[in-house]
Amino acid sequence: MAGPLPENFVSQGKIFVDMPGPRGASKQLLTVKKFDVKEGGSVEVVTTVGVDGGAGHREKQGGFTITMTCIRTVGQIPEVDWDYAKAAKKRFTISTEDESNGRKKSYVFCRVSKTDTSKDPDGAHEDEIEIVGLQRVDDQ
Repeated sequence: MAGPLPENFVSQGKIFVDMPGPRGASKQLLTVKKFDVKEGGSVEVVTTVGVDGGAGHREKQGGFTITMTCIRTVGQIPEVDWDYAKAAKKRFTISTEDESNGRKKSYVFCRVSKTDTSKDPDGAHEDEIEIVGLQRVDDQ
């Protein structure tokens, strides 16, 4: 019996930022090493007296938390001045796209929550940027 046919899996993607205004940026990000998105909302079971198990569901509201690890570059201005964006409380959009016009998602009404820097003796100098977004728009 033959197994499932081999699939072509996504192995490349693109990340874009659209941050208008002074010291903003509207471009593809090329120094991102890792990009994680976590949903803030959830669904929970509601229990009531006299009902065995759950009586229903309750949706908890929440936005999105994006954590990006960016590699620092020598002698260049960073792609985006995340520290300035945090201090200025700038709002912006982060978008992702899988290769070959694949799945596209945009995280809108974003703000920088944290900017952390790490350096190690092996020469890995990276910035971890935490971004919070209010909504996600699935473009495809």
